[in-house]
Amino acid sequence: MGVDSSAALTGVSVGAWQRFEVHQIEQFRNAVLGASLDAALLRGPLRGASLAFAAGNGFFLSSGLVQGNIAVSGNQLDGTVILVANVRTGPRTLLALEHSRPGDIAAITSGFCLNAHYGPGDIYLALTLSAKRFEQQCDVKCIHTGVGGLLRRALSNDWIAWVEDQLLRIHTGETCSSMAVAAIAKHLLESVTRQTAAVKKPQTKCHAAIVEQSRDYIQRNLSSRISMDALATVAGTSRRTLFRAFGEVLNATPQSYVRIVRLNRIRQQILSTREADQTISALARSCGIGELGRLASWYRALFGEYPHETRKRNRSRGEDMFL
Repeated sequence: MGVDSSAALTGVSVGAWQRFEVHQIEQFRNAVLGASLDAALLRGPLRGASLAFAAGNGFFLSSGLVQGNIAVSGNQLDGTVILVANVRTGPRTLLALEHSRPGDIAAITSGFCLNAHYGPGDIYLALTLSAKRFEQQCDVKCIHTGVGGLLRRALSNDWIAWVEDQLLRIHTGETCSSMAVAAIAKHLLESVTRQTAAVKKPQTKCHAAIVEQSRDYIQRNLSSRISMDALATVAGTSRRTLFRAFGEVLNATPQSYVRIVRLNRIRQQILSTREADQTISALARSCGIGELGRLASWYRALFGEYPHETRKRNRSRGEDMFL
């Protein structure tokens, strides 16, 4: 999976796991093996996070310790299925754009997009395996593939407490050879098999669905003026309900969320070799930010550095690297 130079990871072996320190939001594009992901910083800066990976017989495990407020979204690669389990959560943790607690699992199958928000101290665990193997052990047809496709409390409290302790040891760099990688994969699969019938199918216009439709429109129209009336019309709701949905799901107003998305897009373009000759002002205008006098302060508040510092650091790293 190719990533920008700033997203490159340098790993340290911890027992059967490989651990990577995370300093930049771009590194969370590698948050789950076998997925094509985008990562955005919602509130910053990001400090002290880490990723860890392990391989078994025909599967991969991924885990993240998040130290910031981030959004991760994307799809599984063709021919794979990904089970994402929340191990430790906070009041604003989202999985499938629904508020989530430890033990919840999302199954990312064909037609299902991972939409997760994590906050400081959150820990997740993901299992990636072939669709064929998954179908042999789970009834795929029982898994709802859309906003809200979530298995609630699929994992027991005792197992969550055990795996949280093990993952914390890994993410803090302790040797943890006692953690049975194969046993973890087996337990996640068995939990999904037991719980597929309990998947909640969302209401057509629940708040998560309103936010999802709005986010798609925002992503497609970042270079243009985005009015709240237009956003409400696209989501098929009123302005009042639109604001309520964003507040409940994202803890943000639609306007502040649009700005965050634009700032993340500017950062992506600064880090892109294709935009190396563009001035930062030109990149900002192309992403819909015309208040250039406030750009630097907004950007630094979110990412912990100014736009020109991001560009300078990226150029000093040279060509793109691969994980």
